[in-house]
Amino acid sequence: ISNCASEIHLPFVPYGYNSRDAKNIGTYHFYVDDYRFNNIWDDPTKIINSGCRAIVEPNISLFDATPIAYGLHMIYKKRWIARYLQTFGINVFVDLNVAQKFMEFNVLGVPADWHAFATRGYAGRIDGLEKELELAQKIANNSNDFTFIVYGGGKKVKEFANLQNITYIEQVMTDKKH
Repeated sequence: ISNCASEIHLPFVPYGYNSRDAKNIGTYHFYVDDYRFNNIWDDPTKIINSGCRAIVEPNISLFDATPIAYGLHMIYKKRWIARYLQTFGINVFVDLNVAQKFMEFNVLGVPADWHAFATRGYAGRIDGLEKELELAQKIANNSNDFTFIVYGGGKKVKEFANLQNITYIEQVMTDKKH
């Protein structure tokens, strides 16, 4: 599949963690506050010019209270920006981190056999993580040849990732005060 990420390129950096003019980013992810990446819709060139080799699709905050129509619009936007960046040779991990209400909508447009996924880990949401992993396996046609990244979430999430043989990446602390 064209520009489906096949590996994690380091550094694995939250968008907005460093200067938006930074170069030689391995993989950008968007498990940050939405306001930090709202500008990419109007001008994705900072990502393109960073030299990054891969991205996790922008993680739009979608909650159970979010209207379906708005959620579909935001899913379209993240899928569009990912596809656009692919035209510049940037590989993509599909972001699966949405409220349960949007789980099936969130994979609209993801090709069958896609094999690169990412999500945000939360210690109090292991059941959601299990469902996201099952969905990824289903899309990858139950192949063992797929990548599933879990970003952050602490000890319980790390233990889950180890048991499932999936990649766990420690969360980068972005608050400059701590």
